[in-house]
Amino acid sequence: MMLKRLSPLLICIALVMPAQPAAAQPTPESISVSGSNQIPINGLVKLAGPELSQVRKVLIDGVPASFIANSQNLITIRVPMGVEPGDASITLEGGFGKTSLGNLFEITAFDLPPDAKITVGSFSGYAALYTKNYQSRRLSFKIGSTWRVVEKLPDNFTANLTRVGSGTTVTVTVYIDRELVRVQQIQVR
Repeated sequence: MMLKRLSPLLICIALVMPAQPAAAQPTPESISVSGSNQIPINGLVKLAGPELSQVRKVLIDGVPASFIANSQNLITIRVPMGVEPGDASITLEGGFGKTSLGNLFEITAFDLPPDAKITVGSFSGYAALYTKNYQSRRLSFKIGSTWRVVEKLPDNFTANLTRVGSGTTVTVTVYIDRELVRVQQIQVR
């Protein structure tokens, strides 16, 4: 068997040939809202369109939003607290890069007093939920697996304690007038 020698010129050409670019992933396009186009803060909105299972990050008006890919062509997004009411600007990020969408839905206001506050904390084996300026509102909350409901908050400042034990990690879910306003995981001291 006879071996042929390659010329140095052919070797140099092979070394300088650029690699073929990887095929770009298709970008989600033709996005539409499935259901109502008026979504309250902390409400759910479903987006339909091709390639939505590729989405890895969602921003609504620049605020990160939680989401779940229901299928290849449908995702459900929770409108995060802190987003202002009005027309929403959505940014989807994934293997396709980044794409921005507008005028798909309107965010409606959730009527909370501007100086109202909810604080979640812990001490001595108790999970603590403090409210400020929610007098006469309905408070319901879940700490771990324990639900508590206060039909009408008696004062502008309230402390709501639930014994869970030190060293326990629990999720606290808070509703005001049956609207979800906060979810927070805490390590009980």
